Amino acid sequence: MFAFEKNRIIASKIETYLQEAISTMDSYQDAIVYLSEHGPDEHFKNQSSKTHRFECRADDIRHEIELEMFKKSLLPETREDLLVILENIDKVPTLASRLLSFAAVQKTVLYPPLKQDIQAMAAISVQAFAHCADAVRDCLGKRERVNALSAKVDDCEHIGDELEQRMVEIIFNSKLSSGDKLLQKEFVVENASLCDLTQDAVDRVVITAVKRQI
Repeated sequence: MFAFEKNRIIASKIETYLQEAISTMDSYQDAIVYLSEHGPDEHFKNQSSKTHRFECRADDIRHEIELEMFKKSLLPETREDLLVILENIDKVPTLASRLLSFAAVQKTVLYPPLKQDIQAMAAISVQAFAHCADAVRDCLGKRERVNALSAKVDDCEHIGDELEQRMVEIIFNSKLSSGDKLLQKEFVVENASLCDLTQDAVDRVVITAVKRQI
């Protein structure tokens, strides 16, 4: 089990990491909303850079946690479980930051009929990630809400899938050129994958919580 009574430094750093990762996702949502409303202007570029700074801080803290784990008397299995959880969770803010960077560099202009759905997708991705972060906290604590929080992430993922399918249908029913349809579809699918990655991450948290009960 996780003896965090004796490893408060690690517990504190994990909480700091989760807060920075959540800030990354909140910043991502703000940027997506702005992009859908105003396009890839200089302000959007600045928002993308802001999100990247949050993500970099989260990544730095994750590396600090990894080093701290090897200094402490954690069982190898415990260390491995924590490392895998953090590795899976970190894929979400990393992708969110990268998607904004690509949009800024490629000057992505979102097809207007997608505006409401892409904003809803960003919101549901952020909500799913927040539930996942809470599941991590609970897994390292009393393990009373992991399954319920996992179910909430699953609900978010289903909503994300529905939004993705609807947007893809809008794109391919439009009069956009074939090239533009592919670009718009890629943007939608990549953003939708944030929920999928969050689902993968919370699945790992559930597995670890079960192992802690054995």
